[in-house]
Amino acid sequence: MEVSVIGACIKDEILKIDMDRLYNGSASIKDRSVTFGGDALNEAIDLSALGIDTKIFTILGNDDDGDDILVYLDDHDIDTSHIGYKDIKTAKNIVLVDDDGQRYFITDPDSTLRKLDLDDIDVDTLEGIVSFASVFVSPLLNIDKMTSLFKKIKDRGHVLCCDFTKAKNKEKLTDIKDLVAYIDYLFINEEELKILNDDDYIANAHILLKYGAKNIIVKRGKDGAYLLNEDVELNIEADKCDVISTSGAGDAFVAGFIYGLCHGHDLERCLYLANKAGGIIASKLSNHLDEGDVL
Repeated sequence: MEVSVIGACIKDEILKIDMDRLYNGSASIKDRSVTFGGDALNEAIDLSALGIDTKIFTILGNDDDGDDILVYLDDHDIDTSHIGYKDIKTAKNIVLVDDDGQRYFITDPDSTLRKLDLDDIDVDTLEGIVSFASVFVSPLLNIDKMTSLFKKIKDRGHVLCCDFTKAKNKEKLTDIKDLVAYIDYLFINEEELKILNDDDYIANAHILLKYGAKNIIVKRGKDGAYLLNEDVELNIEADKCDVISTSGAGDAFVAGFIYGLCHGHDLERCLYLANKAGGIIASKLSNHLDEGDVL
């Protein structure tokens, strides 16, 4: 089974620092990693590391950073033939990581990170499972455009997975009612879900189910994960690990779940694999699974 991933690709500098000292004016770097990130890139790299044929749909700038990302994707056996190029800066992030592993992003809104649009995605060339990795990342892909895109994807018979980020324009659950009806597997973390509706994650998941989402998967970090559909309700505990950085862990979670789908596993097994993948990333200062990582 092939997977087509849609979303953002970024050049990342991850800095592990003492946030308390930073608030006082200065902080030393405890650890540092220069790597590549973005929801779509992370998912694609992780899926490829797990042996899944993966193609990516994204945009890059006509610059050295874009070239570096392209080389990195090619080196990891990602099909890059559907990448578009624009005369804007390729996205670069600084990721600050505190002692608890929580991350804080410094982003450039004028870069490719926020410029992916409907015309950049050739729906007719999507194959296999489609993973839309970056809901709410690009303001050009507003709710109406995403709804149109998701309808086209479903009309072509694809399984659609969507990973949410924080709503940036005060969107609420009621605003995405039509959007989520096209989603087969909806991934969202507990904080992102609460921004959309100030209720507990179980109540909100039931609302999404009523709106038509087929499977709602809530990422709960150290508290594990929750899945709801019309037939089952599952809770699974998180893998115990020493958390170094949560950067990329949510993307690995999605990749682990999709890996399970590609192999025909039941939902409980998919959820287990997702938690396992997320835990591996959380235990190191890296955005990506390696080929030697075993789920």
